[in-house]
Formats: sequence, C-alpha cells, structure tokens
Amino acid sequence: MSDINFIKEVVERAFDPFSELPAIYRQKEQMVDEYIERSREAQKIAATFTQEQVDKLVKAMAVVIYEHAEELGKMAAEETGMGDPEHKVLKNIGKSTGTWAELKGKPSIGVIGEDKEAGIILLAKPMGVLGCVTPTTNPTITPLVNGMCAVKCANSLVVSPHPRAKNTTMLTVKYMNEAIVAAGGPENLVQCIDKPDVDVSGLLMKKVDVILATGGPDMVKAAYSSGKPAFGVGAGNSQSIIDRNIDFDAAAADIIDGRTFDLGVICAGNQCIIVHEDDYDKMKDACVKAGAYWADETGEVEKLRNTLFLGEHLNKAVIGQVPAAIGKMADVNIPGDREAVMVKASGTEDVLCKEKLTTAIAILTYKNFDDAVDYACSNLYNEGAGHSAVVYSNDDDKILSAAKKLPVGRILVNQPGHAAGGDARFNGLEGTVSLGCGSWGGNSISENLTYHHLMNVSRIAYRHPMPGCDATPEEIFAD
Repeated sequence: MSDINFIKEVVERAFDPFSELPAIYRQKEQMVDEYIERSREAQKIAATFTQEQVDKLVKAMAVVIYEHAEELGKMAAEETGMGDPEHKVLKNIGKSTGTWAELKGKPSIGVIGEDKEAGIILLAKPMGVLGCVTPTTNPTITPLVNGMCAVKCANSLVVSPHPRAKNTTMLTVKYMNEAIVAAGGPENLVQCIDKPDVDVSGLLMKKVDVILATGGPDMVKAAYSSGKPAFGVGAGNSQSIIDRNIDFDAAAADIIDGRTFDLGVICAGNQCIIVHEDDYDKMKDACVKAGAYWADETGEVEKLRNTLFLGEHLNKAVIGQVPAAIGKMADVNIPGDREAVMVKASGTEDVLCKEKLTTAIAILTYKNFDDAVDYACSNLYNEGAGHSAVVYSNDDDKILSAAKKLPVGRILVNQPGHAAGGDARFNGLEGTVSLGCGSWGGNSISENLTYHHLMNVSRIAYRHPMPGCDATPEEIFAD
C-alpha cells in the first residue's frame, strides 16, 4: 500500500472508526490501550529523571542506531523497494550523530531559563505519551529523531509504522529500547506497534497526549481532528531559483545532490529549477556535467510527463527510482550513469511542477528575477506551500526580496534542498525529520520540529515591579 493510500485510509477510519465489525475494532482498541498503558508507566518513571539521566538515555539511542546504521539502512531499502541503500545508511549515520550533537548539553528538565529583569523562571515539564505514524520513506530516522527528542524531555513515544516498512521500524525501536534499558531507563519508553493498520493508526492518534504527524495534508487533517495536540508537516515541493552571474557548476552539483539523495524520496529535495532564458544552455551544460539527463524535446517530455504522473497524481511506481528505470517505463533511453532526469515544463500549470518523490526535476525559464519568484510562488501555492525553497544567488538584495515573497518556512541559499532538514555541513537549521509548514501548509509551526516543541513550560512569576509600570496613559501613548 502506498503512503498516499495508507494516509487516506487512516483519515477515513479516523472519522468512521466502526467501518469494520465492532468486535474487530474493539480488539484493536484494546491492543492500542495496552501500548498506551505500558508507555504511560514508562513515562512516569522517566519524569523522575535528572537532566544527566535523561541525556544518558538519549545518547544511548543515538549510539545504537549509529552502530546499526548499515544494517537498518539496507533493510529499509530492501523492505520498501524504494530509495538508495547507501544513502539510507548515510541518513542513519547523519541523524544519529547530528541529532545528538544538537541535543547534547541543551536544558530540557527542570529549570531551563530565567529572565531576571522580568522576574520569570522557566520550568520544563514533560508532555506525556507521544505518538507518531511513520512513513515508508524514513522508517528508521523518523522514530529515531522523534524518539530522541521525546525522551530528551522525559516523554515516552509509541510508533505506528507504515505496514510496508514495519520490520525495519520495529527493529529500530527494539534497538533503541534495549539501549535505553542498558543505560538505566525504563522498558517501553519507546514502543513500536507490531500489528499496524489504518484503524490502529487512527486509534493511536486519539489516545496519546500529543501526535507527531509526519505525513501529507491528509495525515495532518486526521491528527488535528483527533482532538489531541498535534504537530503536523506539509507537502514538499522545493523550488530552486537560479540567479544570473553565479557558479552554474556549483549550483548544478547542489541541485543534483538535493534531488537524488536517497533517490528523491526526501520531501525537501529540489523539485523545480527556474533559470533565466539566456542562461538556459549554461544551466543545461552544468547539469549534464553534474550527472543529469536533460529532456526538452517535445516527444520525450510528453512520455516522461505521462510516466511520472497519472493524470494529476504522482505515479507511485516511480517513487524512489533511478532515472534509467523511469526512462524504461516511459520508453525513453536514459543511460544508466545518469543520476537525475530533468524535464522542461510548459509553465507553472504543468503537472511536472508538482512534487515528485523521485529523481526527476522540472525546468522553467524566466525573463527577470521577479518573474522567477512569482513562478516559484505559483508552484508552491499549487503544492508545497510553507515547506522550502532554494535561491542560488550572490546578490543579498535579491535573496532578501525573494525570501519576503516566498510562502515557505525555509529559504536556503546556495545549497542542496535536502539541507532544509538541518545539516551542519550547510546551515544552522535544527536537524529534524518533521518540517513544519505554518499556516501555509495547515500546520501549527513553521520551523523544524525538535525537542523544545515537546515540552510543557511553566513560568514562575515573582511579584516584581516592571519598568514603566507606574507610567501614566499620556506617557504610554506618547511618541
């Protein structure tokens, strides 16, 4: 079952829980209740831990996945049939080391801050039992990063894996739990449901204290409609605006990297490049040099369009596939050494400008920079608003001008699109597997989801005369 169909069924069942025989549904509910009960007992123990104890657990989770990065990465590719095994190994390594590097030393238990001038002390407290439904695209790093951030704040986590990636996610969670116990933590602090389906996912979302909804708009809708606090993410469709007078070779290398890492299943990967019409050949040469197959002949474009999309919907058969495989489906001869396939779109209304979870990139041209920004905005409002965009430019004024107009939470400058998830090699964004898309994408946050979103904060307010508290209305309203 594809992620899209699975999510749609979760939504439908969430609003019609008795779509199966009530007896069967009650059995599933009892099973979920048992997971929640074990999780709550473990969380009560974690809530008594000191910062040092909690950090020891989080580090142990990171270390164990780092040690099993190769096994889990290759297992994920084999089980799901999508993505690049070696890239999945690199994701496991990068997120285990990178997430711990970011969480290490950060206060998350007890007093975490003080504003002496205002007389306020900040006191962090756990949220409780968290739940997440994991996608097929990231069956290891989603439970890893969410689990580390949850435990960092003394929460517990129950994971409902995608059925198509169940074995990988279950093994990931098994390793993490064993590491937690070995580090002195309680059993069942992180759990994985062993019999996942759409009913179970819907039930989990209704019963946990907080939901981490890593999925598209339908998943977010189900999470927000559950009656529980939820952190959702939106669809990706990262736009790449190519300014003039840049290093086209460097930009092309970043774009190909951004689109082809893990064979394009990363939602933040570069989806569409928008290049000045006079620089079209320069960009084409640079991309071909970087490993792309460039398709701008009408016949090839039509074949590729009809293969990548079935009507208005992405063809699930192309998800996470190499260009040669896509070419074979489309009856287009794409050499096996090509890493990406770039297809010239007819305009922003072309279906090619939508999200493509594979190694394909759309191409658009513009006459002036403002038009390029407008095209990017059109594509984003069609799909992917709130997510990410990349500007390849050396002109700070243009970069700021574009950033002001683009309806996204992340505007990257001169780097691969996948770095929107946080990457110490390229930027200072917080590492995450959940990229909030704000009100544009129907989400509650527009930043990268991390540990500080998963704590309640009490504010101890001392009786404290504030500066200006005795000011008269005339003084307050004075210019």
